[in-house]
Amino acid sequence: MSRKGIDFEKMLEIEWESITKKNKTHEDHMIKSLIMYDSLAIENVLNLILIYNFIKEKQGDFFLKNALYDESFNVGLKIKIIARSGLLNKYKIINKLKRMFEIRNMIAHDTLQKNHEVRTRKEKLKLRDLYEEFSPKFREVFEVLYKISKKSEKIIESVK
Repeated sequence: MSRKGIDFEKMLEIEWESITKKNKTHEDHMIKSLIMYDSLAIENVLNLILIYNFIKEKQGDFFLKNALYDESFNVGLKIKIIARSGLLNKYKIINKLKRMFEIRNMIAHDTLQKNHEVRTRKEKLKLRDLYEEFSPKFREVFEVLYKISKKSEKIIESVK
């Protein structure tokens, strides 16, 4: 149906397509944001574990600002140090932790395609699939790391 040469049905179709596309793009950004936010939460707990277990109390702030926050002290190194210390031995989370940060790096550094896929050098992965893999790992890993950080904090408090 057209009024004075304007095809309203076509306009509605174009508008609907635009709204749908925006919502998908919004969903992609939300997924990426959640993965990045959760990754930062994990990294912050890793920082606490490192400080509580390896740094003298008075040196904690200095070490955090000048070492742990330095870009060369990456998450992979933090994971290695904590894993080699034996703190994670009774938990089976090291591979999950590493995979979470692989996903985080894909989200942060690889190209998001129009079809809601992340294109890496090797493969194309659906963003939603990556999130569905990441999310349960996050819950388990965060719970374990938080528990370790709280135990470490109590040990420090008892030594004072």
